Amino acid sequence: MVGTATCGRAAGAMEVLKTLRYEVKKRNLDCPIIEVGCMGHCYSERNVTITKPGYPPICYAHVNPAIAERLIKEFILGDEPIADYTCQSCGECVIACPSGALTLKDQHRTAKRTQREKEAL
Repeated sequence: MVGTATCGRAAGAMEVLKTLRYEVKKRNLDCPIIEVGCMGHCYSERNVTITKPGYPPICYAHVNPAIAERLIKEFILGDEPIADYTCQSCGECVIACPSGALTLKDQHRTAKRTQREKEAL
């Protein structure tokens, strides 16, 4: 999936989309390239999420055409997810989220535990 909402387009997602489609066609791969709207991660645009059997969905951030080509060669064809461009739990999404709906993993666990403790009273 390639995020191509307004923020993605402004960041260059259409070039990434074009590169992915070209690489898939060039290699005659049975691999759908799906253009999607807002993925909720404007701060990290150009976003590409790859869902591949045997792996959890992996979201890549700041993808450019060169990285897109590597994703096809190294992950789709070679089974090597490229960790350099995946989410690193830096917290930027929490800071950038306008609704406050995103939290860091530890904060989420603490909030759930606190809620359970309140319910137990």
